[in-house]
Amino acid sequence: MNKTYVDPPSGWRYGFPKFFINHPKDFNKWLVDNGYPQSEIDLWPKGVPCGMYIVSDEEEQNFNSGLRKCGLCGCWDWPVNHHDDCSICSKAQYGDE
Repeated sequence: MNKTYVDPPSGWRYGFPKFFINHPKDFNKWLVDNGYPQSEIDLWPKGVPCGMYIVSDEEEQNFNSGLRKCGLCGCWDWPVNHHDDCSICSKAQYGDE
């Protein structure tokens, strides 16, 4: 079964991405109820631009175990930088390890 996660700007500070069960009538209220501060919402008068991620059970299990999907090649690995890149891509792209 696939699940949808929501990730608002700076969401990592407030425990996002979070599992999104259904579409509430008031999305901003849902964000606040799930720990996103009203002060962040107020920065976006036309609506908070959120990333929406649909993940499979396998992807969720990988994520919960600390693995991250590499932003360059798409493999699941332990992240080596703030881009969540795998060790091979990070070394090739940035020269770091």
